[in-house]
Amino acid sequence: KSEYFSARALAGNNGRKDFRAQANSVSVTVCHTRRVVRFGPKGNIVMLQKGIGLGSALTSHVIERLLSTGCDDYAVESGTLSGADAVKPGNLVRRNKFYIRHGFELSSAMGSAGLAVVEGHFGAASVSQLTPSLRPDTSMCDWSTVQLHSFQEQMDGSNARRALGQLQDWYRHRLGVLG
Repeated sequence: KSEYFSARALAGNNGRKDFRAQANSVSVTVCHTRRVVRFGPKGNIVMLQKGIGLGSALTSHVIERLLSTGCDDYAVESGTLSGADAVKPGNLVRRNKFYIRHGFELSSAMGSAGLAVVEGHFGAASVSQLTPSLRPDTSMCDWSTVQLHSFQEQMDGSNARRALGQLQDWYRHRLGVLG
């Protein structure tokens, strides 16, 4: 017997029809027969916007559900760490700290572990080893606050674009007068 569940957040994509089935979600498949859990349909966690605490919030929700439904002693099958996050050193450290903060162990075929893992896997001996932990320096805000900030950013962008246009007009005029 197996079950599948996920925690998902909408991508604030300014009205674009850019849906990515596995982005901004943390999914888990639970096999009660084998007493194993696996994160994600492909064994990874993908957020469209990184570093804002969304992944931690969703992962915490999934871990809390696993712990509350009696899966404490289930093994956590390994998943693949995102290679895209290993390109820039800052992103690599952020990615690895994210997994470690939630109790996952990181490993690679090259023998490295922990923060040093570039390409490799995440997993845990059991669900009880995982920690539903939000980042201490980040708190989630309500959707109305996100919308307000998004609107303000759009207004700032429009004002900057208008000012740039006026500057270009002035410059063209000056070239015409002096040229």
